[in-house]
Amino acid sequence: MVVIDFDMNQPRVDVFRLHRSNRIDSYLAEHNGKPVNGRIGWANFCKRLSGHFPRVASATAE
Repeated sequence: MVVIDFDMNQPRVDVFRLHRSNRIDSYLAEHNGKPVNGRIGWANFCKRLSGHFPRVASATAE
């Protein structure tokens, strides 16, 4: 999965790879080529992903 973040001045590209593990709905994950500790389920992966890319308020939101 490739995520491109355009919220800041420079676009930021992050690459996540999920590899099948021996458990159902659990994956061995890599973030930009570095392994993430242990197995991770899909729901936890999505939760971490949303924490990794926090929402940024626009200038007109004030």
